[in-house]
Amino acid sequence: MSTLEERLKKNPPDVERFNIDLPTQMKADLKAYAKARGVTVARVIRTLIELNIYPERAEAQKAD
Repeated sequence: MSTLEERLKKNPPDVERFNIDLPTQMKADLKAYAKARGVTVARVIRTLIELNIYPERAEAQKAD
């Protein structure tokens, strides 16, 4: 299982709503990806951000 797949299964910490504008096709792709994995689009985006912007945090949690 990939790191993204593993991280999608974990519960998020305290979260706050944040709106972003996306192209229509990107929105559709994110929705399809999330639906195929049984998670929300928000969880997919949070996980991708954590893996790409905070890789040291992702590595620390992977070691747990």
